[in-house]
Amino acid sequence: MDSPNEKKAWTQDTIQQLINEQVEESLILDYKAADALGKSDNKKAEITKDVSAMANSAGGTIIYGVREHKERGKRHFPEVIDPVDRAQYSKEWLDQVIRTIEPRIDTVIVHPVSLENQPSGVVYVVEIPKSATAHQARDRKYYRRYNFASVPMHDYEVRDVMNRATLPDAQVEFLCELLDWSDKGERLMLKPVVHNRGSRLIRYFKLEFMFPDLGAVSPRVGLDIEPLGEVVTPIDVKDHTIASVSKERDWWRVKYWSGRPLFPEDKTGTEDGFLLKFHLKQDVLYEEVYLHWRLWADDMPLRQGKEALGGLPTYRKSIQIR
Repeated sequence: MDSPNEKKAWTQDTIQQLINEQVEESLILDYKAADALGKSDNKKAEITKDVSAMANSAGGTIIYGVREHKERGKRHFPEVIDPVDRAQYSKEWLDQVIRTIEPRIDTVIVHPVSLENQPSGVVYVVEIPKSATAHQARDRKYYRRYNFASVPMHDYEVRDVMNRATLPDAQVEFLCELLDWSDKGERLMLKPVVHNRGSRLIRYFKLEFMFPDLGAVSPRVGLDIEPLGEVVTPIDVKDHTIASVSKERDWWRVKYWSGRPLFPEDKTGTEDGFLLKFHLKQDVLYEEVYLHWRLWADDMPLRQGKEALGGLPTYRKSIQIR
C-alpha cells in the first residue's frame, strides 16, 4: 500500500488496512490509543511534543485512535481501532491544542474518520509536514523523532533544523531485515539508509559507524549463544558507493560513502543491505547493544548519535514471527 504520510482519502477501511497489513510505526508514522488525548496539561503537552517532533524531523502522520500491541515482538505494530469520543474531543479541540506549538505549524491537517455503528466514535489522522524551522512544544522544549519515540533535541540539532533552508540536511536511518529464524534465533541484516531531507543538492556524504563484537560484549549483556554475530564482507553495493569494514579491538568499524550527488528527497542504501549479519536468540537482551554513528555531507555540520540494536525497525517481509 502507499506510504502512510502520502496524501490520501482517510477512511475506516484505509486505517483497518494498516492494521491488517501490520504496518509498523516508523520515523513518519505513529499510532496513539484513545487515551493519548486528554484535557490535562500533561496530556496537552504530550500532544504538542509528538506533533512538533514529527515536524522537526521528516514530517509524517500520527493516528489517534489505534492501539498498539503490548506483547514483546509486536510492539509498535497496530492491533485494533480504539475509538476516540468525538463528543469529548472534537477536531476543533485537537486543532486548538496543536496551535499552541511555537511557532505555529499552519499546514497541519486533522482528518476526522467516522466509524461505522459508532455515532460518537472517531479516529483522528493528523498529517504533519516537515518544517523549515524548529518548533517548541508547550513545555518550551524542542523534540525530534528517534526510532519510535519523541526525544529532546540537542542544541546542534535545533540549529540544524533552523538552517534547513540554507544548509544540506542529510539524515541516516538503520533498518534491519529479518532473513530467517529458527529455534536458535533470528538472522538479521543491517541496512543503513542515507536520505537527503533538505532542499539542497548533496554532492558528497560519508557515513561511519561502529558496532561492538557481540562475542566480546556478551558477559555484560547476558548473551549466551555462539556464534553471537558475524561480519560479512561487503558486496559491491552499486557503482556510486564504496564500503569498508575493519576490526578494531572489540569493535567493527564500517565506512560508507558516496561518489555521486544525492538530490533532494533522494536516498541511497535501502536495497544495499550488505554490512552485518546477526544471529541472535529471540530472548537476547540486545536492547543494550549500541551502534555509534557519524555522518558528514558537504558543508553540513557533523551529525552523530547512537542506536540501540533492539530499537531498530525490522522488516519482516512475509516471514511469520512466533
